[in-house]
Amino acid sequence: MNHLHGLETNEDPYKRHQLTLLRLLWAGLLLGVVAFAVVVIVKVSGGRSPGGHDHPPGDDPVLFYTSLVLFITMLPTGLSVRSQVYKRYWVGHRVSPEGYYTGNIIFFAICEVITFVSLIVVLTSRSFLPQVIPATVTVAVMLLNFPHGRPMQPDEMYFYDTDVR
Repeated sequence: MNHLHGLETNEDPYKRHQLTLLRLLWAGLLLGVVAFAVVVIVKVSGGRSPGGHDHPPGDDPVLFYTSLVLFITMLPTGLSVRSQVYKRYWVGHRVSPEGYYTGNIIFFAICEVITFVSLIVVLTSRSFLPQVIPATVTVAVMLLNFPHGRPMQPDEMYFYDTDVR
């Protein structure tokens, strides 16, 4: 097994290409979130507007609760949608490369929306806690869902002949 790619060395080059492309997209999505988070941190921690006037942190909880509801509902929905896409593209005892790619792109896009909405709430409220919690947890979930390609691999137990004659 080639541990660098997470696939066996004799695997189809198309699978390797799909996995590499998915990893690049995953990294790009995370990079966009990190870049925007840096802008938010600099803006919020600076405490002054471009005109030099201090503005108190926002105290409107509606945006935070909207972000929280989005996080609570959409993260499980994203995982569920990814599972349903995997089921649709199930071939033999594994997910096809198209299904793996499609399911993960949908899931990562949902995570991206949750994260950006949460960071926008941090930016508009000019306060980190608790507004940044949905973004932090969602980015952690994205990191834990690194595209390793295992669902495209057949389950090892199915290689054994269970038919005893």
